[in-house]
Amino acid sequence: MPVKLFVSRDSGGRQWAPDHAHEAQATQEIAQRLWGKLHHVDTLFLMLANLHEPSADLVLFTERGLGVIELKHHSGQITLDRDGSWCADGRPITSGIRDNPHQQVQAYAEALRLKTLPYLLPKDLRRDASRWDDFKCQTAVCFTNPAANIQELRETLSHGSGVRRKQWERDFSLLTPEEVPSWVLAIRHGIDQGKAKKFEPYRLDPNTILNLVGVVLNATEWTEILDLMPDGEPWGYLLASGNDRPTPIGLIRDTISIGRDPENTVVVPELGSVSRKHAQITRELNRVNLQDLSKNGTYVNGAKIVRTGRLQHNDIILLGDPHAIGRNYQLQFKLRSKEDLTMKATGSE
Repeated sequence: MPVKLFVSRDSGGRQWAPDHAHEAQATQEIAQRLWGKLHHVDTLFLMLANLHEPSADLVLFTERGLGVIELKHHSGQITLDRDGSWCADGRPITSGIRDNPHQQVQAYAEALRLKTLPYLLPKDLRRDASRWDDFKCQTAVCFTNPAANIQELRETLSHGSGVRRKQWERDFSLLTPEEVPSWVLAIRHGIDQGKAKKFEPYRLDPNTILNLVGVVLNATEWTEILDLMPDGEPWGYLLASGNDRPTPIGLIRDTISIGRDPENTVVVPELGSVSRKHAQITRELNRVNLQDLSKNGTYVNGAKIVRTGRLQHNDIILLGDPHAIGRNYQLQFKLRSKEDLTMKATGSE
């Protein structure tokens, strides 16, 4: 069974994606990394985003256990203050009513465990609340901003300073998005169902996990994000002007830079009105954004965009001054879902 992606429902039963832009982008990146690393594995890996009751940014279920992640988008040097507060470049990191992000994710995980244990535990342990701490849970804080430096705090916590684990807390980690798949693979709860019995790892039934997430946690499959999962094929194309039968430029990455500099994802000809790094395309949930990074402007269907605009299928993008004939550059944007087969057939003739 592959990676399954779930998200909370709103009051109308609709998919409720993360509200804040940085959380949405980080969740998208982590989902893509999990999909790329684990989607071919036979066992179930389920990621639930934006859980509201109880609150949690990311909840990970595997057949071996449960993990909870709190996302932070702070930048700079992440350190531990004398009073136990976490700081980013000396400024306290807010964590609601908790002293630090570790305590914040602990509170979310504790509430989640109490709500789900009656459904996750084997029958012989459900009636014995004194042993519920035997069902271990992993917690983590993931710093999603590339400009965050967590190494100093990671070393401090590794020496035991500033960390007070709960009895049920198998492990606590500081993560970057790149490290999340390995962290998920390491989730283990380790229930020993009796000293007289030979220890065997307790495995959660995939149907139990799916029913629990859908019914008890009021989540639904996150179909909106599925088109963003990596499949090795372009999700869109750019077609250059000046050619009757242009070859489509496949867009694989979720962030595409365009300009004259050879380091860009899409390199355009040396034209005086086009900047070295002229524009950037970013794919997010339900939308594709075009950001202008130039001095001479970027236009979509003849209208100049101010900082960022939304791209639609078949939009015409003009890089540079529209009056500088011969010194600007035109591209057409196409989504794969609309004309992929047509364009592939055209390019192969």
